[in-house]
Amino acid sequence: MKIYLTFLIATLLWSGSVLAQNARFVTITHTNGAPGATLEVFAGEAAELVSMSRSGNLESTYVMVRKDGMNFLAFPASASTSASGVASGVGTTVAGPAVFTLNESGQSYVYATFKITAQSYDPNRTLILPPGNEQFQVSMESSTNLVQWTAATNGVYGSPAEARFFRIRMEKK
Repeated sequence: MKIYLTFLIATLLWSGSVLAQNARFVTITHTNGAPGATLEVFAGEAAELVSMSRSGNLESTYVMVRKDGMNFLAFPASASTSASGVASGVGTTVAGPAVFTLNESGQSYVYATFKITAQSYDPNRTLILPPGNEQFQVSMESSTNLVQWTAATNGVYGSPAEARFFRIRMEKK
């Protein structure tokens, strides 16, 4: 029983440290008169605008997102993000590649903080579907070269002419 409990605690501690390593926080700053400060989010990452602040009123501060050739505004969770003034509880979150640009049209110093999360999964790690209303597509894939992957099904595989690798992918829908 003690061995089982020790193993369980070690596993939980390891899981917590792995999850903590998957997210990092980045703060960008901007002073009026300078070009907008930017944050580039790469493929395989997602960025959430967590907070914005400035010395004074936030009305002239904004974060513009450039994604797939389109521009749109980003809002932190605490800001009103709809015409009805209802906050979403989560800041604007965008999967990379994308560029966030912090701008200020008044006379002040501003900053924005982003939570960057890796969207790829280590193939040696267990995938866990979190509880909640979010939907995920889970699929198994196989490859002979670790570069090109094709959909695979559960079943019996045996004696191929070359080595075959398998992975399980999880994508948020």
